[in-house]
Amino acid sequence: MYSRLWHAICLLIIAGMSVITLVSAAIIMPYDNSWDRQAIIFLTGLIIGMILCLILFASVYFDKKISLDMLFFMCLISIEFLLLQIEFQRYYIQCTDPSSNLIWFAYLLGNSVFPVLVWVFGNYERIVMGVTKEQYRPYYMALNILLIAITAMNLLQGATSCLFTIENGVYTVTELDYILDALTMLQGIVCIVLALRYGVSIIQKLIFVTYLSIPLILLLTQVPSYNPSLMYLTNLLMFLFMYGSVYMSRGITIARNKAEMTNRKIAMMVSRIEPNFLNEALQSIESIEGNPEETRKALSMFAKYLHENVNTISQIRPIAFSDELEHVLIYTYLEKLRFKDHINVIYDIRADNFRIPAMTVQMMVENAIKHGITQREEGGTVTVTSEELPDAFRITVADDGVGFDVNAPRDPNRSHIGLENLEARLKNTLGGTFEISSTPGVGTTAVVTIPKSANRSDA
Repeated sequence: MYSRLWHAICLLIIAGMSVITLVSAAIIMPYDNSWDRQAIIFLTGLIIGMILCLILFASVYFDKKISLDMLFFMCLISIEFLLLQIEFQRYYIQCTDPSSNLIWFAYLLGNSVFPVLVWVFGNYERIVMGVTKEQYRPYYMALNILLIAITAMNLLQGATSCLFTIENGVYTVTELDYILDALTMLQGIVCIVLALRYGVSIIQKLIFVTYLSIPLILLLTQVPSYNPSLMYLTNLLMFLFMYGSVYMSRGITIARNKAEMTNRKIAMMVSRIEPNFLNEALQSIESIEGNPEETRKALSMFAKYLHENVNTISQIRPIAFSDELEHVLIYTYLEKLRFKDHINVIYDIRADNFRIPAMTVQMMVENAIKHGITQREEGGTVTVTSEELPDAFRITVADDGVGFDVNAPRDPNRSHIGLENLEARLKNTLGGTFEISSTPGVGTTAVVTIPKSANRSDA
């Protein structure tokens, strides 16, 4: 998750500029015949557009979790708001004082900011569509080159007025301005190609291509008499459409992820409660003779073990590490009933103030016992360690069992559902990682690392 400080600053700036715009429009805007109907319509539309930008920004800002794609979307909204604000001031000045030099400056500023909007949108596309850095590199280079070229031409305009001139409120372009428009359209075309090639669905491709195509079409039709108000307002309408589609697809994705997570939990629970383990655990309890107290304790532990496994299905959020450790103690108690002194478990707990997906450590310990130390005739030791690092928490489960070759092909007769689910759940819920190393004849070490930032956001 990303810091909300600069989001709050942007929100305050946008809110302040909106208030200034509304007050100036209400108090200063004249209502005489010098204002034509088109001017009033455009100015009203620009004001409404800025209010919509504020609402959009606020709705994303107050979302529970701001992901990287939403961060870029907020940048897009902020730039769109700036363009609308520039256009409002330009249009207002043009209607009140057509000879003002500020009109020239507003045109130049708008021409400079719009390519930045397209550049940010290209990066937003990459994140939303999941394009890798290698795949995005040629598009990124093209967007950078075009942005640099456009910026250079706008700087040249600032020094020499080589792109356009304004005399008595009349906007006149030069031949170089057509080159600037062509470069801007090339930016949009690069983003369109990116969307068509890597869009994950037809709807997503349609949204991105439509968003980019309409402003380009308007840019082409407005070249003879440049009036960017319509282009910026159309841009905003596409933002609203894109915002709705993004949140609709996000809802579908969340529902799909929840269903997938439930299926993973069911598969994990089924893989954990094996008939052989249940049968042998009950036989071990049955074999306890002459000690009713120990028998009652063993039955109680067995019942708790089954209860925790079943509860895993409904456990959506990560649990406290101390609760997970308690479940591990129950599991190892039952295993020691079966294997007696062949199993030795050592706990080195240096940190427990964090959260972890349910049954993570239990699964690691179970693999260490089942595939490690019980494969040795003399048994062995499993060591469970938890520690706090500067930016993460780390759990290590090491055994001195038979070990295995991590580079060898997987045994098709051996199920890997548990470890695959473990790795997926760690990544999806807390952004954690799972690593395993092993040496034949020496033992195996499994390590889980959970970022502290994930635990803060989950708390």
